Amino acid sequence: MVAIYEHTSSYSSAEAALEVFLGIQELVLTNADDELGVYRAQIGDAWVVVTLGLDLPRPLRRRLSRICRGGQPFELPENLRQALWERHVQGRVRGPYWESHYGPDGGIRLE
Repeated sequence: MVAIYEHTSSYSSAEAALEVFLGIQELVLTNADDELGVYRAQIGDAWVVVTLGLDLPRPLRRRLSRICRGGQPFELPENLRQALWERHVQGRVRGPYWESHYGPDGGIRLE
């Protein structure tokens, strides 16, 4: 059975979320063999960082927890959770690392 890792936190500002996002992105780059992805988005008034992974080793999970410690727990809407997992799986087909950027009018569209 595959162990799923998912952690979502909200932050007080875009800058705070970006700092956490960049810290996790560094882990993604240095742990390319691990199934790890990170997403940053504004959902309503909240700046949110979402980390997704499969079968992450315990030391990596601990490092992620330390990076995210300044955030507040955030419950993703189910349709957004599903869309991010689909994007994560599709991205793994591209290779161990890929990056996309979207402005306020781009990104995932939810019906």
